[in-house]
Amino acid sequence: MHVFETLKKYRKRRSRRRSLEHIFHMENEYLLTKYPYFDQLLSKDHEFGIVQANIICRALLNKEIIDKVILDYKDECLNLGKQVSSNEIKERVNAAIVDLPYLNDDHNHRIYIPFFSESLNIIYVDEPEKLLTYPYEELLGDFSHNIIDIFEVYNYKLYDSFFSKMIRSVGDKTSNAFFCVDDYCIYVINSQGRLDVIIHLFDRYMRKYNLKEIMVRVNKAMEKYFDFEKSEFVNELYRQRLISFRMYHKLKVGIDK
Repeated sequence: MHVFETLKKYRKRRSRRRSLEHIFHMENEYLLTKYPYFDQLLSKDHEFGIVQANIICRALLNKEIIDKVILDYKDECLNLGKQVSSNEIKERVNAAIVDLPYLNDDHNHRIYIPFFSESLNIIYVDEPEKLLTYPYEELLGDFSHNIIDIFEVYNYKLYDSFFSKMIRSVGDKTSNAFFCVDDYCIYVINSQGRLDVIIHLFDRYMRKYNLKEIMVRVNKAMEKYFDFEKSEFVNELYRQRLISFRMYHKLKVGIDK
């Protein structure tokens, strides 16, 4: 669509050095090289692909932390010649996950490793002693056979959780908008957890941009988007000071042709 392509072309680029998501990605993308399976789940759009990659990296870091607690406890039991205590190992896992990112599923369970099913996440948190027995012990090694499509299964909840740095806006039955604070853009994500469109805000013609009540303003603009009122959507972008007058003029000329 003309509107989105033009917004992308004239967007004000931010330095990656100032982007927390880009910094996190550069520091942790090595995790993805260990598990090439995840590559096929990532968006072909570079910016949104980084958002998805970071979600997976945070999940992998969670798994590494929990796995280490379990394996360290196993070694302790072997060295001291004591039996594994379900209460003791659960206490240690619960202490380790206090500050880790998570999402709440439909049953209000906390999901710390979203590329695993709900049932495996329950085992990790509530019954971690099972991970020291067959067949669950393979999850501490090669877990590739247990990976699910993280984005399709958890979709909106995943982007609206501590795994993501985005803020949920408005939507309809087929898609939902999320505002990315890091890159000042809006991602419209469909019910399969994939990208529909990116709406870049604060174009290069704006000397400065105002973030006051940003979500109120974004929501008003996106309400017009989901009403399928293209011209009114562009009007609202300008009314909410999300684009410059010069950009507004460019978009209106394209729409009116």
